[in-house]
Formats: sequence, structure tokens, C-alpha cells
Amino acid sequence: MLKWDYRRLTLETLLRYASNVNKKCGYSNIWGFIDGTFYRPTENQRLVSSGYKRAHGFKYQAVVTPDGLITSLFGPMEGKIGDWNMLKESGLEDILKNINSLFPDGHHLYIYGDPAYSEGYGIMGPFKLTPSHLVLTREESEFNVRMSGVRIAVEQLFGLVLNKWAYNGYKYGLRQQSTAVAAHYMVSVLLTNIQTCLEGGNEVSQSFHCIPPSLDDYLKLD
Repeated sequence: MLKWDYRRLTLETLLRYASNVNKKCGYSNIWGFIDGTFYRPTENQRLVSSGYKRAHGFKYQAVVTPDGLITSLFGPMEGKIGDWNMLKESGLEDILKNINSLFPDGHHLYIYGDPAYSEGYGIMGPFKLTPSHLVLTREESEFNVRMSGVRIAVEQLFGLVLNKWAYNGYKYGLRQQSTAVAAHYMVSVLLTNIQTCLEGGNEVSQSFHCIPPSLDDYLKLD
């Protein structure tokens, strides 16, 4: 269910998400936001080390939606794996292709991420300067500024998980092969989503004016 809940994430639901994002930033075909997080509970373990972060841990890829839920979570991956490789391993692009294939008129929906993801199918990123595109237009610059303001939703939910379940940040208590390090984080994400449903929202859902599903709808208890 954390990777992708086909029963809940229908085309109708994604269009509703896109409508809420449109009301927030003025762009009508973006329904969610993607990013990776580096989870650092382990020490001195070469397999999960990250040269970029200069630390040891696992990586996860998450898609966040306007209702304040971490809608798709992929991982754990070794800390040394880059965001692009993690996207390819996740199979998310195939899911996005299936979604867009439902539109008969060629209309597409996108999720928004940083430049590391922008070459992926169904993923839109900020406009970049290139040798053939040396100056951003006013519209391109405005798009980048607006989207950077709403993309922060991913970081807010990563922070919410850690704030609610602080044990995930206690590296001396979480060690690979002695505790269920990956399971701790994944269960924490699920419990955070459950709490968001029970409370009727969080900071992200309030910002987008998008009510999360009821707990029954989220867990499909009926």
C-alpha cells in the first residue's frame, strides 16, 4: 500500500489533487511532488554509505500529495544509490505511463521534482539553463519560483515523520542487522499517514485546502 495503492489512487483522485495544486500555484497538470530522503540510522557500515552525504544510511523515494499523505514510498535502497537510479528501480515511471494512457486526447498529468528527476517520464522539474538556452524567460522564472514554494511539501512531510517518531533519528539505537532499521521508518510513514487521516489533515493538507481520506477509506476497512 505504501508503494502504490491502486484502489485509492484512481484517475479521479489524481485529477482532484491536480485541481488543488492548480488553486495553489496556477498550474493545472501537476498532482504531486517527488523527492528522496537520506535516512541515517547506521554507523560504520560500508554497504549503505553515501559518498555524497559522507554518512551511512538508507535512501527512500517518496511522492507527496496535496492531502498531506506520503502517497508512494519506495525503498530502502543503499545510501550510495543516486536519485535517478532509485527512480528507475522503483517502477514509478511505468505507473505514471499507465495513468496517462487513460487520457484519450493525449493530456498528461505530472508530478514535480528537483532536476535529478526531471528527465523521468511523467515528472516535471524546474526550467534550467543550458548551452542552447542561456536565459530563462519571465514565465519560466516565475514557474520555478512558484513551484519551489509548493514543492517544500515533501520536506515538510519528511520532517513530520521524524518529529512524530524521533527514534528514527537515534542512530545509536538503530543498527543494520541488529534492528529492523528499514521497517522502523516504513511503519513510521504508515502511522504518520494514519494520524493525518484521523486528525483530518496536517500542515500540507491545510496549505492546499485538500482534505485527506477517512481512515476507513485510506485502509480500505469496509
